[in-house]
Amino acid sequence: MSGYGGVDDESMHAIILSENEVFRVQQQIQFQQSLPKLKFCKACGEQIPKARVDILGGCLYCKECQESRETVIKRVKMIQKML
Repeated sequence: MSGYGGVDDESMHAIILSENEVFRVQQQIQFQQSLPKLKFCKACGEQIPKARVDILGGCLYCKECQESRETVIKRVKMIQKML
C-alpha cells in the first residue's frame, strides 16, 4: 500500500482492468446490435424466436447452436493457453 498518497499500483491495475472490461462489453453490445436479424438459425435452420432477436438486437444462431459454438470456442482458447 502507498499510505497517504495517490492510488497504489494494485488499485490502479484493478481500475484499468475494470475499464477494459467495460469497453469490451460495450464493443460486444455494438457488434451484437450490428448483426442481421435472421429469422432462421444459420447453423441448424430452425426458427429463431422473435423475443431472442429483439432482446439481442440481432442474432445469427438459435440458443442451442449459440451455446454449442461458445463451448467450442472456450475449449479452443483453453487448449491454446495450455500450449
